[in-house]
Amino acid sequence: MNIFKGFRLFRQILVILLSVASMTTFPLRVYCDDDWVKVYSNEDYTSYYKPLSSKIYRQDNIIEAVEKHEFTQKGKNYLLEKQINVDKLKYKDLQYSVILREYDYKNWKTRLTYVTDFSNSGKTIQNLECPNPIWVDIIPPDDIILKKLLILFKIKR
Repeated sequence: MNIFKGFRLFRQILVILLSVASMTTFPLRVYCDDDWVKVYSNEDYTSYYKPLSSKIYRQDNIIEAVEKHEFTQKGKNYLLEKQINVDKLKYKDLQYSVILREYDYKNWKTRLTYVTDFSNSGKTIQNLECPNPIWVDIIPPDDIILKKLLILFKIKR
């Protein structure tokens, strides 16, 4: 009887070890398939969002969303002209920005809370936390993302 207890324990440990090994060997996206969903595109940039990374705070009427903006050359040039306090040499290699944005779906307002800019090679150019973000009215194309989030969270407007 003791042999069977030992074998059962061995089998359980083996299953745990194999599970941990497979989780570290296979890409995380196999377990968390949370791909970017294309929302909008124009001559300056293409916008995406991650539905499964979005969070809702119903008591505050807030949806938090992770967005990505991939810039065209024209969009990069526009940003460089518009930006005052940036190292233009570093931003010459700008590829995309990942943004943490909040939406107030009751009052139709939005604000940026965090922005990370990435180069063509995927290296971080800059992290920018917005300590006192200002709520602004939602204008196109941001309304497209919010409308998709309202459907995702089954909220009627």
